[in-house]
Amino acid sequence: MGLIRSLITISGNTVISRILGFMRDRLVYSVLGLSPMADAFSVSVKAPALFRRLFAEGAFNAAFVPTFSGVYSDKGVNDAKVFAEQAFTLLFVGLLGLVILVELFMPQFIGLVAGGFKSKPETLQYAIEYTRITFPYILFISLTALLGAVLNSMDRFGAAAATQIIANVVVISYFVFFQNSFETPGHAAAWGSVLSGLIQLIWLHWVCGRQSGLKIGFRKPTITPEMLQMFKLFIPGLIGSGIVQLNLFMNMAIGSRLHTGGLAALHIADRVNQLPLSLIGVAMGTALLPLLYRQLKAGEVKEAINTQNRALELTLLLTFPAAVTLMIYADSFIATLFMDKNFELADVLKTAPALVAYSTGLPAYVFLKVVSASFFAHKDTKTPMYVAGVCFFLNAVLSAFAILMFNHIEMGHVGIAASLSISSWVNVFALGWIAYRRNMLKLDRGFYRTTFLGLIACAIMGIVIYVIEPFFQSYMFYEPIYIKIATLIGLILIGIITFFIPAYFMGILKIQDIKVHALGRGSQ
Repeated sequence: MGLIRSLITISGNTVISRILGFMRDRLVYSVLGLSPMADAFSVSVKAPALFRRLFAEGAFNAAFVPTFSGVYSDKGVNDAKVFAEQAFTLLFVGLLGLVILVELFMPQFIGLVAGGFKSKPETLQYAIEYTRITFPYILFISLTALLGAVLNSMDRFGAAAATQIIANVVVISYFVFFQNSFETPGHAAAWGSVLSGLIQLIWLHWVCGRQSGLKIGFRKPTITPEMLQMFKLFIPGLIGSGIVQLNLFMNMAIGSRLHTGGLAALHIADRVNQLPLSLIGVAMGTALLPLLYRQLKAGEVKEAINTQNRALELTLLLTFPAAVTLMIYADSFIATLFMDKNFELADVLKTAPALVAYSTGLPAYVFLKVVSASFFAHKDTKTPMYVAGVCFFLNAVLSAFAILMFNHIEMGHVGIAASLSISSWVNVFALGWIAYRRNMLKLDRGFYRTTFLGLIACAIMGIVIYVIEPFFQSYMFYEPIYIKIATLIGLILIGIITFFIPAYFMGILKIQDIKVHALGRGSQ
């Protein structure tokens, strides 16, 4: 399967998922607004999200995929099933213990991750109640991630990518029918979230047994060379990915000291920014890692370097236009997706600058997925860990400075978003430089040419959409929702056209090359 074809498979499901995700967030935040309930709910979903990103997109995937792929190719399906079941059991026992521990000490846990709520009793109480409901989600979604990694290792990306579609349908349905059945609408949203995790696990367990013949159950773990290898990769990767995700927790802890609504504004801006990140970054990392591992294992070093260069080119051609679009259309995106009776114009104007700040780091977030995949494919999870540690402290210092300097004018949340973007760029440049010095990354002439011409095409697009956007902005603020969405889609299509036409004529986008990759019949 070609890299782009795998990317399209994952991204196609993600598009549907994100559309449903925006429907979900619009439903929830149009009811909650930027209120204490909204801040508390944001914390309650951020905590499980740490572990989702850690296991579904981070250290576990980096350790499990190469090890499982090696067992599957060398020893066959039966030994691979035994290994997967042992890992499944270990993950279940470890996370069940974590869930029980956190549930018993939830007030202390919230005090740790959102200490600023101590001065906001109402928000603190909601945060404790909501997070008690949502925290078991980490158990369900992490086991789902393992099953997804099994399928991804066998080049079956569709079912795992579709799990978030199921999750969003569950949350939307539950919130619509039961939001008035609980003490607050936030309670209904929290219950919908944890239920969605359980249903994702049930679905993927069934698919794994049907599609791959690997119906994963519980099995007593034993110490095997494969298990030791996985832990050897997993532990430093866990620390490294954990440091990256600690940035989110650190931002949440500092953000809890923001003015009321500041944390919710950060969460909403991050959700919008996550759309291209999930479509491109997570999908690219998921599809690229198994491919690089197989090429390196087969001794195809030149092919692996070529794959990496083409992945970097594709990342650039997709992320820079996306980042520019988000920055220019920030107000329009937030107004179209969230503005309602309880989410007013002032809330839009408070949230949009945070989206601009997050968007400046979008290319870095995605480049990091590609560059990290090279280290993981070489079974090096320590180097990303060390670099991530340095960048974590950089982010902490910048975020604390932002609170001190800008919170009094209710702009501290924008500084926090900008701090994460800056530290992400430092992370990707440092990791890329190390990879280059170790001959793990060799940028060819094609990459430099694509970069130069791609930035020109992106500049042309940016000028066009910047000029035309003010003429359509009123439609996205004050018209019915269907007009808002139609107008925003129209503007996005204009941006796509004004980027791809010059890119095509400059020769950096060739339809035939895309067809070859997408159909999996060759490599560029």
